[in-house]
Amino acid sequence: MRLAVILTLWLLMAAPAFCQEANEPRAIPAPESLVTSDAISLAVVEARTEDKGFQALLQAAWEAFGGVSGDGANPFLKYVLRAIQIQRGSNALASFLPVQCIRVDSLGEDGRPHPMLAVTVAGWPSLQEIFYSGLTHDSLGAPYPTKDYEAASLVLREGWEDPTRSRILTRYKRTFISFPTVAKGELILQRLDKGDATMPDTRLTRALVDLDRSKDTYGAIVNQKGSLLKFLYWLNKHDTQQIIEKVGKDRLNEVLEGVELMAWEGDLVDDNTLEFLIRFETNSQESREAVKEVLLQAREVLEEYGRAGALQVTGIENEVIVNFTMLGYRDMITSYIKNSF
Repeated sequence: MRLAVILTLWLLMAAPAFCQEANEPRAIPAPESLVTSDAISLAVVEARTEDKGFQALLQAAWEAFGGVSGDGANPFLKYVLRAIQIQRGSNALASFLPVQCIRVDSLGEDGRPHPMLAVTVAGWPSLQEIFYSGLTHDSLGAPYPTKDYEAASLVLREGWEDPTRSRILTRYKRTFISFPTVAKGELILQRLDKGDATMPDTRLTRALVDLDRSKDTYGAIVNQKGSLLKFLYWLNKHDTQQIIEKVGKDRLNEVLEGVELMAWEGDLVDDNTLEFLIRFETNSQESREAVKEVLLQAREVLEEYGRAGALQVTGIENEVIVNFTMLGYRDMITSYIKNSF
């Protein structure tokens, strides 16, 4: 999954007052609360306190912070770096756990996928206040307009009229949420406030029921209007672009047109390795074989720069079952720290 999204927020939430904030209440919303009848995807990443893989990845990040100077960082990131490097003898980043990241795509009236992203960071409320304040003001320091509700306020950030950009922001308890439309924001806030985690009976939700939600990541996407390719770009633009160059854009689009649904679950087993079980539902056996061929090509590309491990592909009727190991997460986070700080 797109670990950089979560890890970026972790790093921005660091603060000197680690110990005094460590026991603050934690409220992580049920992912089902964000799924409505127009949803065509749900993707979840959850890093739990006891998760050995995320603990190891945070340890790698902690060690990387010891070797950076902060010369390339903006003033806020320099403050974060000083706060982190003050802490000696223990990995303060581990106190960020648990963390949850959710993405939901809905098919809008315009026929385009509209994304919604929710990130919950359990700790450091004081830094969350500073971070959120920065998001709610423009580059000149003027506040963006808002729509106020009982549960929270919706902040109409620059470009909020375009639902594909998801620029309507709120913070509900410890969860930052970006919405595609005001109406979607109102609906989700109502569901969160009522604790409503019921899901409609759709192809998406039927696929979700079969997944192991104890995994570090899980989800499903119904492929409509190019939603699967857009989702892959969001997960990792660089990897996806490399695969397109290998397979060919027209060929990849042709193959993906035969994919009706993709579902997955996976675990971060150490600081560098994510093991996936992925299922593709296709519209024909011909499409099934085309998906298998593209997956083998994709692995060749990813292996060239250390992102691919073992791959096992099995075709059953119109389905493709994939066991896939992705690598490179340690280098991803340490490179991010070195380049950002």
